Amino acid sequence: MLFRASPLVYFLGAGVIGMLSVILVNGEFACPGNWSMFADSCLTVTRAGYIGDGATAGCAAIGGNLAVPRNPEENEFARLLPVPGQPVWIGCRRIAVEVYPCTDGDIAVQYGNWDPYMFGESYCVYMLNGTWADADCEDEPLRPALCRRAPLPKTPDTGNCGKTLQRWSLLAARLTGHVLREIRAPSLKPCVLACEAEPQCRSVNFISDRMTAVAGAICQLNNATRFDADADALAFAPALGNPLCVYGEK
Repeated sequence: MLFRASPLVYFLGAGVIGMLSVILVNGEFACPGNWSMFADSCLTVTRAGYIGDGATAGCAAIGGNLAVPRNPEENEFARLLPVPGQPVWIGCRRIAVEVYPCTDGDIAVQYGNWDPYMFGESYCVYMLNGTWADADCEDEPLRPALCRRAPLPKTPDTGNCGKTLQRWSLLAARLTGHVLREIRAPSLKPCVLACEAEPQCRSVNFISDRMTAVAGAICQLNNATRFDADADALAFAPALGNPLCVYGEK
């Protein structure tokens, strides 16, 4: 099998504490609409579903290209975009048995997080809960697609939802003892935006397990960050744990 995944290790400062990713929207660029920024590009999952052969056109229809996570951190970020348990098409395609080159626009992607038990006989590739596997390109069920586009130059009407998103650090953790209120959210992005719209919100806990695909994950809006709370208030969790716990702060 090509492109075997390496172990997931994240760093924050000098400590290994399970850092997932950083969403950054600076004063010059922002992502439109339902797109979420990771590093220097915008990612989203299409609302419509497609057969595998239709995924590329589906991304093009909303101004993007069929994407492939390029590293473990981006794979974790992309895993949080769809509703939990929803498979999404990604930009890999079989050219020979167990040979699946992956391209993201014009970029050849060497990273992969392949299911070790996949047969390697179908031509299209989807991601489910962060793991990649093959599927027939023409058969149902229809699946949404993971798409990428470049961010837009920021204007007064771009990226201005409630407060301006500045910087969010996401950790595989949960802050205890500081919950303002609790809501349901289908994915991480609505949870973050709910915090942006709440004046007293300083951070969030996003808690998802295999039973939340219908009702939505738990989104806890916190009135403090880990820097305001006691040292033992932040409980770290496995990055691939169930339930998945993500702590985010501005």
